[in-house]
Amino acid sequence: MPCTEYPVALKKGTNDLAEIKEVPNGKACNCYCFYCKGDLIAVNREENVVADHFKHYPGSNCSLSFETYLHWLTKKIFEKFDFIKLPAITFKDLYVKYWCFESPKIKKIRELFSKYNLPEEFRDIIQYEFDLNVSNQFKIELCTTEKRLKNEKDQIQPDILLKLNSMDLLVEPYVTSKINARKLGKIKEIDISTLSIDLNTFRKENKLEFTEEDLTNYLLLDSCKEWLYLSKSFREELFKEFMSLLEKRLNERISMVQDYANHESQIEINGKEMKSTQDTIEQLERKIRSLESVNSDLASKRRLCIRSIYSY
Repeated sequence: MPCTEYPVALKKGTNDLAEIKEVPNGKACNCYCFYCKGDLIAVNREENVVADHFKHYPGSNCSLSFETYLHWLTKKIFEKFDFIKLPAITFKDLYVKYWCFESPKIKKIRELFSKYNLPEEFRDIIQYEFDLNVSNQFKIELCTTEKRLKNEKDQIQPDILLKLNSMDLLVEPYVTSKINARKLGKIKEIDISTLSIDLNTFRKENKLEFTEEDLTNYLLLDSCKEWLYLSKSFREELFKEFMSLLEKRLNERISMVQDYANHESQIEINGKEMKSTQDTIEQLERKIRSLESVNSDLASKRRLCIRSIYSY
């Protein structure tokens, strides 16, 4: 279904984004449709009952859909970004999707367990839950849209290609459906990390009443992003990060076990010392009782002596 109303359009001459509230009403807005290149009319009078919007001239046959419009606006906003914060990646996702099929990595993890001589109950890999790549903000060196990529076997045309300071990243916004299995297969073949961005939630929450800033703030959220594919080189970086975190966690556990063992040992030593002290106290008490008995005998003998003296 064609989209007949727009909250953001293009300014003639500069091709900058123009918001409906920032332009004169009517034909004087000097804006046009990116899709059909036709002139637009601004509907933004205060007395209007309907929400402010751009619309085509009467008789326009533009077939632009809202999905295509939202895709286009997302790309234009991405072109303005200097940085992108990538969502965290859980170890469990990496393990289930990738690492459990890579025996060399499993071997390295188990070798680390053996190094620390861990009991069997601590060797279940899946229990070590980490968030990797947390709060990593990447500088965008170049943003291109609709650029065709190819290798020896295949080619694709992603919505957005970002050249970051450490890797290339594809961004695939979607409104109704994510990229299909065929395109994802091509991405895996070309081996470039890929994010999908959920625009459907934004559309449901805002409909047509939104600004460029509203969509910008939404695109900065982690919650709208999902990893579709991680390149081999990126997975290697994440594996190194995981191994570092795992060794740190194991050191903490070993330290806790050692502290507990030291505590138990100290309790045993204190117990022995207390028993030794108790034994000493009992010995002293026996000697005291013995001395008291001797004193009692001496007192009795003294009394007998005194009586015998006075009896003469």
